[in-house]
Amino acid sequence: MVRLVGHDFMDFRNGKDGKTSGGADGCMHFDDPSHAGLAQCLEKFEVQKVYDKFCDVLSLADFMVLATEATYIRTATKYDANNKFGRGTLGSRFMNRFKVGRATVEECPENVGFMPSPMNGCDDLKKIFVDHIFSKAATE
Repeated sequence: MVRLVGHDFMDFRNGKDGKTSGGADGCMHFDDPSHAGLAQCLEKFEVQKVYDKFCDVLSLADFMVLATEATYIRTATKYDANNKFGRGTLGSRFMNRFKVGRATVEECPENVGFMPSPMNGCDDLKKIFVDHIFSKAATE
């Protein structure tokens, strides 16, 4: 789930026209080589069956983010099954800050090839995170 949502949000772009695209929108191209193995993992762990239980109350985009936050909560160093959302816990921080309302995008054909390549090291990380996700420089 963590890798899936990371790949989903890394296609965020600030356009030169001031518009944004991509981001945590639930739209993935599983045939993009950088997403290799994700579809098989989702199928193996029956993520669709879990989402089917909530699809009438959460968009796929919201579900993916929420499921990833649940993964972080459960794997946190100080996780306590008896106090998942207690004061000061990661669960409490996520619960108090989670916002619903992400729209699921059904098709996003232009969102291919946006993952940083380990072969290109820091240059690709800068291209993805600094130039697009955390910077407004692309709109200037």
